[in-house]
Amino acid sequence: MPRWINQRLQQAGIHASGQAISILANRVEGNLLAAAQEIEKLKLLIPDGEVDGDTMSTIVADSARFNVFSLVDKAMEGEAQSACRTLRGLRDEGAEATVILWALTRELRTLIKASDAIAAGDHLDWALKNIGVWEKRKPLVKNAIKRLPPNQLKHMLRLAGGIDRAIKGMRKASPWDDLTTLILMFCGTPTLHPQNLRLALQES
Repeated sequence: MPRWINQRLQQAGIHASGQAISILANRVEGNLLAAAQEIEKLKLLIPDGEVDGDTMSTIVADSARFNVFSLVDKAMEGEAQSACRTLRGLRDEGAEATVILWALTRELRTLIKASDAIAAGDHLDWALKNIGVWEKRKPLVKNAIKRLPPNQLKHMLRLAGGIDRAIKGMRKASPWDDLTTLILMFCGTPTLHPQNLRLALQES
C-alpha cells in the first residue's frame, strides 16, 4: 500500500516523506479509492508539492473515518483489531461513550430478536425481513448470528446495561474498557467468563 501511494503521489507531482506516506496508508486502511481521493485533495492543498508527516496529519482527512457506524460494522464483521482501533480513534476524537453504546446496543437487540425468531422456528431470511433489516445489511447480520450463540448475545446485553450504569456514574468502571470488552464479544472473542461478567457487573 505505501509503495502504491508513493507512486500515485509522484504521478501527482507530490514529494512525500516516508512518514507522510505511512500516515496516509494508515488513515485509508487499504482503501485505494479513499487514497486516490486524498491524493487529489493534496494536489489542491500542497502548491509546492512537498509534504512531511506533520503536514499530512494536518491536511489529510481521516478517510478510514473513525465513526460510530464504521465501528458497528467492523464489530459485526468480527474484525476485532480494526474495531478496537476505531474505538480508540473515537475516544481520542472526543466521541461520547453514550452514542457508541446506543449504536452497539441497537445492533445487539436486532441480533437477539433474530436469534429468538430462529429459535421459535422462523427461517433466518424471514426473521430479518420481519424485524426490518435492510437488504444490504442482511449478510452482515447473518454472519454475526452464525458467530454469536444466543446465550452470548444475552451476556452482551447485560454488559451493555452495565456500561450504561458506568456512564451514568452508577457503577465504578471504565465505560471505554467495557466497550472494548463488548466489541471483542461482538467479534466472537469473549474476554469474560459469564461468572466473571456477573461479578464485574455487581461492582458499584
